[in-house]
Amino acid sequence: MASPQLKKGYLSIANESIEALSAVKMSGTEWQYLMCLFRKTYGYHKKEDWITNTQVMKMTGLKKERVSEAKSRLLARNIVTEKRNNISYQKDYEKWIVLRKSVTIVTEKRNKVLRKSVPTKDRKIKDTSQTSLTEELKANQEEVMWNKKSDDFEEDPIQTDPDHKAKKAKKQGKASEDQLAVFELFSNPAKALWRMRELERVSAQTLFETYGLETLKKRIDRIDLEKKKKDPFLPQVDTPSELLDKMPKIERYLNV
Repeated sequence: MASPQLKKGYLSIANESIEALSAVKMSGTEWQYLMCLFRKTYGYHKKEDWITNTQVMKMTGLKKERVSEAKSRLLARNIVTEKRNNISYQKDYEKWIVLRKSVTIVTEKRNKVLRKSVPTKDRKIKDTSQTSLTEELKANQEEVMWNKKSDDFEEDPIQTDPDHKAKKAKKQGKASEDQLAVFELFSNPAKALWRMRELERVSAQTLFETYGLETLKKRIDRIDLEKKKKDPFLPQVDTPSELLDKMPKIERYLNV
């Protein structure tokens, strides 16, 4: 029988950090990676540590690709930072990049409760603990997509879920339009094969949602330009997954 005891070790995390993390939409693998990071750092009363993917694999039972993907997503959203191979938790949640937040909407028709994903304008975490639901809905009124065509207010999955196409494409093992647009930014001759690889599709979708096509194009164009100089310190990037994984290093190198 398991019997965890504080005397065997514990970690301390500020309540404010837990509340901020609770407001962020993350996948299960991202949460697992974050818990491992807390254990390896705060569990030893350290702010950062050299944590390998193999260590996380042993703790979680996840495959290498899933661990790498979770780490890349957290780094891209600045929830986790990496400096000289040391990984740390970014406790300043105002610096996090938030992709979406969900708002609960109670309709007047049949009192249906819908969950709608609303893009965040400033892409920053906001403290909504003192904000009523009415005020929150009013602030996001321009961004909420309403379907008023039917008197019964039937829920349209395409309108209520911005990721509907991407999720459908992922389920069918196909690349979405957004992912294909990211693929086209690369000059790699093997990009035609990426649509069949889930890692590349997921990485492309994350890049699209986090940075947008315009910013991605500028980054990739700069990388291609720097490649011609044959600088040995330039991180090698040839695929969407490599770009997502090395984006923090790329931005430091390009000073952007």
